[in-house]
Amino acid sequence: MASAFDLSVEMAVPASRLWKALKQFHEVFPHLAPGTGDTMETVEGKAGQPGSITLITFGGVKGAPDGAYAKEKLISLDDEAMTLSSSEVAGGHLVLGFTKWGSSTKLTPIGDKKVRLEIRVEYEGDGGPVCDMAVEQAKEGMPQMFRAVEAYLLSNRLFC
Repeated sequence: MASAFDLSVEMAVPASRLWKALKQFHEVFPHLAPGTGDTMETVEGKAGQPGSITLITFGGVKGAPDGAYAKEKLISLDDEAMTLSSSEVAGGHLVLGFTKWGSSTKLTPIGDKKVRLEIRVEYEGDGGPVCDMAVEQAKEGMPQMFRAVEAYLLSNRLFC
């Protein structure tokens, strides 16, 4: 069964800075929860280019088992429109009973100093309790992650 949910987060950083951070997320990600073992590494293709695959390991994610990971493929990236889309191709939500888990992200500037980040997550799964719990965790966790990115950018003004 195909389903989706949408999230919107207004952030107190310029759209251009957040866009650069998203494109260099492999550099930002380890700083969001230092010491947890969370990592990102491009394992196929060129980092930040459509078609590339990134291996994400989750050492410190609450409830994630040791060795938890996701491989995510960058499907599209449009600098002018500030949009990107990706899809999990291994691990992550796919080991929880989902057959598809992908997201589309769009940034919309709000003046010169703020941005609205909009995410649409599309997924297919068995609809069981594990899938339902994973969707709820994503709905709660994704805005928290982007708030952490915002805090990192605000406290590290030289980055991006």
